[in-house]
Amino acid sequence: TGTTDDEGNYTIDIPTGVKLEGGEEITATATDNTGNVSDTGATNVTDTTAPDAPVVNGVSSDDTQVTGQAEPGSTVTVTFPDGTTATGTTDDEGNYTIDIPTGVKLEGGEEITATATDNTGNVSDTGATNVTDTTAPDAPVVNGVSSDDTQVTGQAEPGSTVTVTFPDGTTATGTTDDEGNYTIDIPTGVKLEGGEEITATATDNTGNVSDTGATNVTDTTAPDAPVVNGVSSDDTQVTGQAEPGSTVTVTFPDGTTATGTTDDEGNYTIDIPTGVELNGGEEILATATDDNGNTSKTTTTTVTDTTAPDAPTVNDVTSD
Repeated sequence: TGTTDDEGNYTIDIPTGVKLEGGEEITATATDNTGNVSDTGATNVTDTTAPDAPVVNGVSSDDTQVTGQAEPGSTVTVTFPDGTTATGTTDDEGNYTIDIPTGVKLEGGEEITATATDNTGNVSDTGATNVTDTTAPDAPVVNGVSSDDTQVTGQAEPGSTVTVTFPDGTTATGTTDDEGNYTIDIPTGVKLEGGEEITATATDNTGNVSDTGATNVTDTTAPDAPVVNGVSSDDTQVTGQAEPGSTVTVTFPDGTTATGTTDDEGNYTIDIPTGVELNGGEEILATATDDNGNTSKTTTTTVTDTTAPDAPTVNDVTSD
């Protein structure tokens, strides 16, 4: 209660503990000095109290919705890093779910903000959350690797750590530059012959691991020069050793060639073509070519003369 002044004005403190949210009715009566009580006057409380800042639940780079809590029945406006906004209304318990608009790309680390507006237009302070990066990088590109290479190169997410796994299980790591390029040395002791698979993954700064990229090693290493066993002027075959599975080409002094394939242990036997005459002292050449077309250096051997001369002709001899 309170008493009006000489001009009829009154001011009455609202008691502690009375909570007014808006829309409630407040009534008043006036009683004069002789105890006469007036009719009732009334007013409705106007809501001028902004809602609390909304709670924004964690958002990841893979999410398609923003969720959280705000004043029941309020309109929540979410603002994304590129300035795009989306709105939704809280339910009776204050929960909201708002779809992330198509075209909004979240990579991690960006701030998302939200405000709540009540039915009378009061706007809350801003709630916020930072996007968590849960998106794995794309699988790294592994450039072609040959059996003669000393490095593995390729491309992956800039700033990511690339782990390369070699056929024997050995691993090596490197970091991509600002453009996503990486170069990783092939460890000493890793032997690449061709046909093996090399794999690679990329791990970003928040620990997300990509799918696997891979390449097969190309054999660019020529076989060792073949061994040619001794050839004599009486032989009908050339024999020796070379890389298993390789094709050995023998070139004879007159330019004739003959070929053969080595067995699993690298042995070969090649027939000397009919018409090739070996007398001794001639050079025979041999090379080995592997399945990928790599050709070895040339081995040379000299034919040994083991052919006895024809029996001599003895002219007639007389007693004189």
